[in-house]
Amino acid sequence: MKKILFLFLLACCHAATFAQFKTIAEGPVFDEPEDGYARILQLKNGNTMFAMISLKNGLDIKIYDAKHKQKTAKHLGPKFGKLKSAQIEAIFESNGQAVFLISEMDGKTPVLYRLLVDGVTGALKKEETIAELLPLGMKHGYAMAFGNVPAPSFYVKKDPPQR
Repeated sequence: MKKILFLFLLACCHAATFAQFKTIAEGPVFDEPEDGYARILQLKNGNTMFAMISLKNGLDIKIYDAKHKQKTAKHLGPKFGKLKSAQIEAIFESNGQAVFLISEMDGKTPVLYRLLVDGVTGALKKEETIAELLPLGMKHGYAMAFGNVPAPSFYVKKDPPQR
């Protein structure tokens, strides 16, 4: 009796699990990156942007149309070059362009960059340094190493649109 009850519960759970997953759309298969940071941005024009930032290779952009077909793939080489310890702080859409806010340690100075990428072609439209923190000194290194003090960083948040 216990075996029958167990098999019945197992079958019910199995059927309920698959009932929750519904395939909405599928795109082409691509190699998953193994290192770096990846972000996906759904644009208002229906395109989807896949951004991969790697410390060795820089920024790779792939744009897919509304039917999930790849439209473009670009490698962007911003003027800051190869990143030493980069992190994507934020990515969002503004006026049909993707805005990337990327921070890195330039020597001992935390720096925040803004990149504007076209939402249709994937071309780099503009890049600029928008903030720098004070350089880290010896006391900061000791505090981070022995005092569990986090490294200085940037906090980025996009305000919601006004209605």
